Amino acid sequence: MLIDEVTAKKCSIQFHKENLLFTSEKNTFQDLMLNMLGAVAEFERAIINERRLEGIAKAKEKGGRFGRNDKYRTLQRNQSAFG
Repeated sequence: MLIDEVTAKKCSIQFHKENLLFTSEKNTFQDLMLNMLGAVAEFERAIINERRLEGIAKAKEKGGRFGRNDKYRTLQRNQSAFG
């Protein structure tokens, strides 16, 4: 993990917003907080991805289109045919 690499070099990392300080000294509380922040971030990413997939499914039900615009497809076809 990045924080472990930095603290192994006798440097410290401070998160001002969360009021956390990670130093080269092993601290059980620091490890707990780091793992909790990581779990929350992973959960948020999963929720965002779930909502994104739901939105795509709803748009497809309504007949929405995805992918490149037709003008790019036509341009690519013309370039490959003539070029």
